Amino acid sequence: LFRGVFIRFFMQPNIIFIYWTAIGAHYIRSKFNLRDIFAFFVVILVVCLLYTSYDAQNQKRNTFVSDYGHWVVEPLPPNTILLAKGDLVCNSIIYLQICEG
Repeated sequence: LFRGVFIRFFMQPNIIFIYWTAIGAHYIRSKFNLRDIFAFFVVILVVCLLYTSYDAQNQKRNTFVSDYGHWVVEPLPPNTILLAKGDLVCNSIIYLQICEG
């Protein structure tokens, strides 16, 4: 649980890296007039990334949030008012209310 919350904060530096990479790629493309070759390379790169990491990133069968929400709510008696704090607890219960009724 802690690792899942903690790892989200490592995404922010990647945004800065991607921004500067895009500026550099735009500069190289405009400097050397490689528009068609550059577009082909980007498409090939995206396809390769999807092919190599799709299975690892596919969360289609991940039911952790739903299971955790059921685990929190099921032992409660009917018409209970639940006071909760924290992302995982609150979001899993909100998910159950909105998506599963």
